[in-house]
Amino acid sequence: MQVNNVVIVGGGTSGWMTCAALLKLCPWVNVVLVESAKSKPVGVGESTLGHFNKYLRALDLEDSDWMPYCNATYKNSIQFTDFADIGKTFQYPFGEYNFNHGNINGIEDWFDLKKKYPEEFTNDDEGISFAKYWNTVNTELALKNKESDAFGDFNPGSDRAYHLDAEKFGEWLRINICEPWAEVDRFTHVIGDVRGMVKDVKRGGSPAASNREIKQLAVRLSEDKKTVGVQGDLFIDCTGFKAALIEGIHNINFKPFKDILANDKAFFARVPYNNQEEREKLMHNVTDCTAAENGWMWNIPLWNRIGVGYCWSSRFALETETRSEFERYIEQEFGADLDEVEIKLIDIKHGYREKAWELNCVAIGLSYGFVEPLESTGLLTTHENVLRLVDILNRRRGYITNIERQWFNYNVQREVVGFSKFVAMHYALSTRTDNPYWRWCTQRNDYMFDEFDGNIKVNDNFERMGSILDLVEPLSSNMNGMNYVAAGMGLNLGNRIQLNSQAPFEVLDQVKEDRKQWFKEVEEYVEGCPSHYQYLLDNVYGGKDDVQLP
Repeated sequence: MQVNNVVIVGGGTSGWMTCAALLKLCPWVNVVLVESAKSKPVGVGESTLGHFNKYLRALDLEDSDWMPYCNATYKNSIQFTDFADIGKTFQYPFGEYNFNHGNINGIEDWFDLKKKYPEEFTNDDEGISFAKYWNTVNTELALKNKESDAFGDFNPGSDRAYHLDAEKFGEWLRINICEPWAEVDRFTHVIGDVRGMVKDVKRGGSPAASNREIKQLAVRLSEDKKTVGVQGDLFIDCTGFKAALIEGIHNINFKPFKDILANDKAFFARVPYNNQEEREKLMHNVTDCTAAENGWMWNIPLWNRIGVGYCWSSRFALETETRSEFERYIEQEFGADLDEVEIKLIDIKHGYREKAWELNCVAIGLSYGFVEPLESTGLLTTHENVLRLVDILNRRRGYITNIERQWFNYNVQREVVGFSKFVAMHYALSTRTDNPYWRWCTQRNDYMFDEFDGNIKVNDNFERMGSILDLVEPLSSNMNGMNYVAAGMGLNLGNRIQLNSQAPFEVLDQVKEDRKQWFKEVEEYVEGCPSHYQYLLDNVYGGKDDVQLP
């Protein structure tokens, strides 16, 4: 299969991210993007992870290029409140572990110190947390809502992510990356609706309808109502949960995560800042996640407004009671007038397709799969899968064999299933039992129902966290986020009970003192850093603040 001409169906963030990457990174490829005039992007995803920087670097984008258009702010950490227990808060900062400033057994050191000094080393932000110990600079920046250039082990190019208006990011890519290629006939933007398709029996290799490759789509143009044929070698489905190609044409089965993830609904709203003082305070460089009665609420501060939402489970609550709970949260946290806040409700379809790439059709974004808003995995699976596709296309200038399709399917499935387990642990490891929802999460649900099918998995880090004898891999830096979550939830993962421990408790005292000296240096440095708002104003927004407040 040779890919020279690509047809993307669907605009939105995933469509334009895919289009921009193909035009920028696959110079022999021509792209047609078909977008319905009636399409309305979901528009919930406004938070990213550090992986997003790989996409930005691949497109040679600087923060000052796109952030002002998207009202973007920085995100140094994810803050979890009331997840471990009511009244407890912990951080998941981005970046590598810092093994300098005292180190014996690596990540185990903090757990050992916590056992020796339980009052000083705590699971939450009140003491020396796992996050503060291993990622001191970013944790301190998050706790103080300050921002910085490179310092110590903090690398802003990889150790912070973004809050952004995802819809505007798609617009920016269209205007600045994609549309200029129309002048040299490499890009065509078609506004219309797909009404049918023609399959290529010869290329599919089988007369069976399900095995035929797509040859051409019939598109009814919005402007003159004419129907035209759009041909391509590769067709990319970016139609969101509708999955018009991967499901509508190829009927690829969808596998839900309902057995490990209860949340299936989400309210969301856009809340304005009331005044400048409040704006600078609420423009926090973390995504604030707060556990609620029947799910959790998010708070994502942009430059011009705040994105808030409530991800909840219809198994345990009615729409009326969760809406009331969400409205109270908006009033109490932001002092907003509910008459001026539009609250919307969406269904969450979490799960994934058994295949992302079938014949000459690839699903990117929500059309392939989704976990849930927790941990910002929506945009992550989009840009990671886009970069995987670009990589495969570049290996032999667009020539693709079936094994490469299988590689792609294996890796995207491994990632989305892994993230589903990671997200599930945020509920499973909580100690909350205060209502039916949290009792189901922590005491009733079987999270490992498919691990006992007679085929023990090789890459089973999440499962092996349950055994003190099998903790070597789970405690490696490859389990970066899971270690922060487990420690924040109060799980003690150090293996000090083993007889062959490498260092006695006494040696920890010197490590502790070395770390405390480093904490002092970082705290003094961060104290002199500008606020998150001021750093953005000076370094991203060019000293201009045109936001109109009430």
